[in-house]
Amino acid sequence: MKIFKYFLLTAALVFFVSCSKDDDNPGTDSSMVLGEWNLEEFSYSGSTTATQGDQTVSSTYTGEAYDLDARVIFNSATNYSTEGSYTIKLTTTVNGQTMVQDYPYSDISGSGTYRVEGNKLITTSNAPPDPGLVDPMATAEGTIMELTANRMVLFAEQVVNSTMQGAEVEIRNETLQVFSR
Repeated sequence: MKIFKYFLLTAALVFFVSCSKDDDNPGTDSSMVLGEWNLEEFSYSGSTTATQGDQTVSSTYTGEAYDLDARVIFNSATNYSTEGSYTIKLTTTVNGQTMVQDYPYSDISGSGTYRVEGNKLITTSNAPPDPGLVDPMATAEGTIMELTANRMVLFAEQVVNSTMQGAEVEIRNETLQVFSR
């Protein structure tokens, strides 16, 4: 059971901007992304299924951020940086049992490159991949659902299939982020 708890925690922590489904929106003015954006809302939900031999454990989870003091800065050289802090209230249900835990993230600091393709925001992190994660998220893609001078809404869906310590793992996740300036 310990391995399955690890999978649940990994699933909850791995998503910032994740892979998304295709959308019919023809494009976004990439210059509108430039500048500093404050994280106003961050939530995600999904499921994890891990199978090892004839044993399968499934779970669902939701994460809701609060005490938000985080920002992302997109500059004209196609570089981005992140900083700040927030706390995630993670609700996980496994085999009918629900657990609620808070995970504080302080001193968030990251950087990388970005590009806008159509209505997709694609980021590539400068951080080395973490071999302990199911999906290290070196490159991530989100759909720009709304972009105005003062508001940006990103939505992403991701499905990760992996084998870890002999278990087949499938993680499905949806993420919503709302930014303002």
